[in-house]
Amino acid sequence: MKIAMVLPPWFKIPPEGYGGIEVVVSLLTEGLVDKGHDVTLFTISASRTKAHMFRVFDEEMKAYLDKPTSNFLNIALTHTLASYLEIARGDYDLIHDHTWKEGLSCAAFLNVPVIHTIHSPIDDENTRFYNLFKGYQGIHFVTISDYQQASLPGLNYAGTVYNGIVFSKYPYSEQKEDFFFYMGRFNPEKAPHLACEV
Repeated sequence: MKIAMVLPPWFKIPPEGYGGIEVVVSLLTEGLVDKGHDVTLFTISASRTKAHMFRVFDEEMKAYLDKPTSNFLNIALTHTLASYLEIARGDYDLIHDHTWKEGLSCAAFLNVPVIHTIHSPIDDENTRFYNLFKGYQGIHFVTISDYQQASLPGLNYAGTVYNGIVFSKYPYSEQKEDFFFYMGRFNPEKAPHLACEV
């Protein structure tokens, strides 16, 4: 299967340090290539993968995450539009989009099956946007938790796929110490305070 894997331009693949979406996309992309699929990763030049790559920017654009919205959107839209124009010229069997909203704005107009993984929190602003796709069958949505899916009823869901990890990096130990380990973004949407209270 010929697959276009589209992600934001903020961090390289695989990421160093922060890069939650990028870790997931890296594992997924490498796994699909290992299974014999023809995958093109729409990313930045600094990325490393066994897949083919289409690059818009050379380096990570993460500095724009802290810039005014117009600067942030200019980078996101430039990367995503260039990626989708390239996809439109190709002969892809499937697009798997991991961008925020900008990818869906392009994908809705292509005659290629699309999977869009919702990586963002389900707040009022995102709910308003995603509700535009209620009843639309051209895009298959994947959530990263059942809570996300329950928060946005009516979308064309393919299912819930929790973020994966490489188990060999975290070996099991019978000996326990008096602490817990939290791996993820530490913010209100992730609710790590609930784990701390337990």
